[in-house]
Amino acid sequence: MKRIIGLLVVVVTVSSCVAPRAVTNSGKVTPKGNWIVSGNQTYNIATAPAVKVANAVDIDIENLINASDEASTGVDSSAVTADWQKIGEALIANNFDPIGGGFDFGIRYGFANRFDVGFKKAGRAKAIDVQYQFLGSLGNVDDFSESPTGKWYGSIGVQYSSQELSLPFWAKPLTSKLEYDFSRRDILVPLIFSYGLGNEESIGAISFGVSYNFTRMHYSTTPFTYARIQDLNGVITALSTEAITDTKTINSFGGFVNMKIGYRRFYFVPAIAVYYQDYGTLQNFIGESFQMKGVTLVPSLGLRLRLGKSKTYSSAVD
Repeated sequence: MKRIIGLLVVVVTVSSCVAPRAVTNSGKVTPKGNWIVSGNQTYNIATAPAVKVANAVDIDIENLINASDEASTGVDSSAVTADWQKIGEALIANNFDPIGGGFDFGIRYGFANRFDVGFKKAGRAKAIDVQYQFLGSLGNVDDFSESPTGKWYGSIGVQYSSQELSLPFWAKPLTSKLEYDFSRRDILVPLIFSYGLGNEESIGAISFGVSYNFTRMHYSTTPFTYARIQDLNGVITALSTEAITDTKTINSFGGFVNMKIGYRRFYFVPAIAVYYQDYGTLQNFIGESFQMKGVTLVPSLGLRLRLGKSKTYSSAVD
């Protein structure tokens, strides 16, 4: 129970470096000459890393670090090593798919018919994307261009994001011991369909689709001494972690649904995406390598503001 409560606290309250994999757009791109400004609170709930973090949540990391600076007598080295192995697995697993939430700010611009471009800042992550609309009308709410049966929209996008990852809050005591580098690059390709509510999505839209995400993770750590064990003869044996350097590529497949609710300029956007990925075999800085695969839930709540007028009806008044 304590582990479950700890995980819930992490998910709800912790701001982490979450990769921008929420899909909050509809199948209709931003009309040419219009702007979209948005903000979202997004959470990343990854099942496989959650198991690893739960295994380590009861371990007193600060106490282990303090004990590593002094020689210990009568200590079970295998037990100490097992605790450090759990910490290592939890840290690496969490950085591959962080557990927690964060706020992101985004801006989009319709630079051509059927095309818009966007930029998003989510913690340390930065993302840029382009979206192409292949289905549906292209006007905004001033244009009254759609027929009663022509409210379907479809588009495909490509998003590139990058970020440098830091230690999660629960591992901050490791700052004095562990020197490491984690960097992540993602390419997200969503295929989006939506049904417009009102003229040209003036009231909103119901959107759904599938997505593919490619991740390239590079991580490395430097060794440190995690225990000094003194035997009955006074001989001290230092136990140290291993230096690791590895690059992993991960393929994720998922689906999503979102809803845009509002009127003309202001919209509320709840969304959820689900991804499945096989992380493969990951190197631990202590003990054996381990494998991970699992499902990640990415729920979000956001607000969206549209700026700009119709290019077709220049005299239209909002």
